[in-house]
Amino acid sequence: MPRRLAERYRVILFDNRGAGRSDQPPGPLTMEQMAKDAAGLLDALGIDHAHVFGGSMGGMIALQMALDYPERVDKLVLPENPPILPSERDAHMPSCAPQRESSQGNRARIGDSINEEP
Repeated sequence: MPRRLAERYRVILFDNRGAGRSDQPPGPLTMEQMAKDAAGLLDALGIDHAHVFGGSMGGMIALQMALDYPERVDKLVLPENPPILPSERDAHMPSCAPQRESSQGNRARIGDSINEEP
């Protein structure tokens, strides 16, 4: 899907802390911390706001980002996500720490609208 989105948008893929090739932080991470990381990546790249796309755990991070940083999220796309609000997730998912073995499912996808056609 990222290649297809890249036909129309600038697509940025990244590994959350503790997933893929990123460093493993001590202890579990919260959704709020991971959403803050995503917003920090936008800051580092000089992107004020973006369309945010996230599947599975990336979708929960994207939803948290939309809640915590609404001015940064133009559109929110959440395919294939569990119907769990961030405030309810702790009851359903005691540990939200990403697992290194499944980094593909832990990627949040952020595409800004620089290349979007009117």
